[in-house]
Amino acid sequence: MTSNAQPRKRPVTTDTTSSSAKRRQRQRKSKKDVSDPQSTTPSNSAQNHQRRPKVPQEQVQASHLCTYSVSASKWIQFADPSPSSRFPTSLRFLTYNIWSSSPDHTQSQTTAIFDILEKSRVDVIALQELSKTFESDLRKQDWVRNEWAFTSLDEYWKVAGKDGQGKGKKEGSREGVMLMVRKELVSLNCEVGFVRIKRANNERAKAIVMLKLYEGDTEKVRRDDPTKILRKKANEFVDCCLSQVRILTSHFSSLPENSKLRRFQYSVSASLLRSFPRAAHSILLADFNASSSLEFDVFSSSLVDVCPSPPKAQLANLTPAEKQDLQFRHRPTFGELYPLITMHSKPRKPRRIDRIFVGRGTRFSQYRELGGNAIEGERDQLGKNGKRYPSDHLAVGIKIEMG
Repeated sequence: MTSNAQPRKRPVTTDTTSSSAKRRQRQRKSKKDVSDPQSTTPSNSAQNHQRRPKVPQEQVQASHLCTYSVSASKWIQFADPSPSSRFPTSLRFLTYNIWSSSPDHTQSQTTAIFDILEKSRVDVIALQELSKTFESDLRKQDWVRNEWAFTSLDEYWKVAGKDGQGKGKKEGSREGVMLMVRKELVSLNCEVGFVRIKRANNERAKAIVMLKLYEGDTEKVRRDDPTKILRKKANEFVDCCLSQVRILTSHFSSLPENSKLRRFQYSVSASLLRSFPRAAHSILLADFNASSSLEFDVFSSSLVDVCPSPPKAQLANLTPAEKQDLQFRHRPTFGELYPLITMHSKPRKPRRIDRIFVGRGTRFSQYRELGGNAIEGERDQLGKNGKRYPSDHLAVGIKIEMG
């Protein structure tokens, strides 16, 4: 018997999402920040927490350094390295959260910070909480125009994205991060890059600034030994040591409740420092905003904190937890110059959140803090002893040997 029954038709579902909306969704997904630490499932969250994130090469946004052209009387993009230049035997670094984005920042504080930077006699400077007004004033300084090149604040914001919204959003002008480099170092081959990183919803936009300096022509890298390159000489490739420095800075997320997010941001930084080809020297200098020394365990296998340890006499008879707390607060860089947020707030706990880490095996010396002197003739009721200081942070400096 032949049946005349028609096959049952499936109900037609109408997709109300337009093709352009779908395309935008795919683009947003592909451009998502470096892996979200909140996206792990409960069953394997511990495993994913230990996994080191890998940063895809396309997420490193190439950029440039800015230098002042006397002939053109303006700031231009630097694009004239001299590969014949030789690496110095040592380099001096400084990291400083200058607090210039604060609504209470004054011109006298800007002037005091300029004086600290000019007299520091370092080769590389990392600045955090940098406002557009401060950058504009910095570009006008003769000592900056004559001796320095630096990364672009506008390029940083372009990669870092828009600031967060909502309760607890930080007051003040938009802030950024910058690396400054002496011009004689820029005469070497150099590469600049930005990497956007995950941030809390109410925070400022976040990104890592990366600078790589290397000597000679890295035409070909030995994959069996990332610390070596093959340099072309007399139409032949010969082994030579890769004299290369990779420098990273950022302003990591604050507040104790963001400790997991902060650890993830640290992991991204460590991944960038390990990326191929491996650098001979790695330096990470930043405002880490850590709430505990345990957060720095991310760096324990590859980096060393350059700050001298507390005297052994101070560590005697302390429990392991007490030793960790003392080491975290030893030589504090934040919480002492401005112990109060408001006149009625509880005093901050002094702690060392501005730090410099270097690769294991790198020799370093001359650790120092700058910016602890009050501005003469000025008062601030929130400052230590009622005085005004250049910033609420101290600057931290170090010298490393390039041999």
